[in-house]
Amino acid sequence: MKAINSNNILGEAFRPGRYVLYDSHKRPIYTGSSRRVRHRLEALLYGRSDYATVATKRALRMKARYYHVVYNNNVRYNRRQEKKYKARCAFNKC
Repeated sequence: MKAINSNNILGEAFRPGRYVLYDSHKRPIYTGSSRRVRHRLEALLYGRSDYATVATKRALRMKARYYHVVYNNNVRYNRRQEKKYKARCAFNKC
């Protein structure tokens, strides 16, 4: 688990994978998958895309403090795992 900051995110790869965002108490609040995980984390960090315009994504951005990434080139597997863990995360229920 890493803190959400530019140094950590710039160290991530441009690979497909699944990521989990955690709050300050290290509880999972969001899970997702992406073909380029680093781009998704950069959007979260810098407030680009939906993280700047959609109210629930803005709230997620304010609460997220840590993240964890699992890289896997199998995009279908990443989506299955994402769906499996969504029920545990507060922001995925919206």
